Order: sequence, then C-alpha cells, then structure tokens
Amino acid sequence: MTGKGTNHTLDSAQLVARTPALVSASLISDSVSDYFMVTVLGRAKLNVTLSAGGDSGFGMAILTPASTTAPDGKELYVQPGVVGQPVGVQIANRGATTAAVVIRVFRTVGALGSYQLLLAP
Repeated sequence: MTGKGTNHTLDSAQLVARTPALVSASLISDSVSDYFMVTVLGRAKLNVTLSAGGDSGFGMAILTPASTTAPDGKELYVQPGVVGQPVGVQIANRGATTAAVVIRVFRTVGALGSYQLLLAP
C-alpha cells in the first residue's frame, strides 16, 4: 500500500486495515511525521520493521490513539533511526481484545526520502 500523504498528525493517521502489509511512503520535510493506525488482535504480536535508503535514518514511535484523556496519544516506545540501518519492534497485545496502536515515522538523521514500513504477525 502507499502512504496517502495527508497523514501528518495523530488525528489523520492512515489506517492499515490488514496485516501483513508493506507501506511505501516518503518524508519530504524535517518537520513532518507520518502516522499509521493498526490493530493488534488479542493475545497476538505484530512485528514492525522500518527501512529507508542508505542515506537516510528514519525512526519510529509507537503511540496510543488520541483519546479524551490523552489527546496527543501516549508514547509507548521510541526508536531513533540510524543511517543505512532498519529499525524494528515487536508489539505484543497481552489482552484478550483487539487493541489499536499508532506508528509514527520520523527522520532522525541523514537524507529525506522514501521508506518502507513492514507490518507482519
């Protein structure tokens, strides 16, 4: 799937409806992040891998969706990027019901440009 280009805030997070999924997108500004919302089934795991071009270092953060008690979401995990290296995390839902999380992609170091976000059980 392709990043929609208008998912630069938590409220406009692009829904990734199914996993596995491979999202191809790009960042064109240091001041912009991309947001993706995904659900993790109860008692399931989701592996998230972010890779970019050899000149780029993109990082990611895992957040809760916006709510009345946390309008900016709650940051659960942050992984800064390293030039030329993919970053990844495994999200484990230990509860019995489906849980939504938001993945924020941002530039840490290196060049701007394209990236791929792989979401797989």
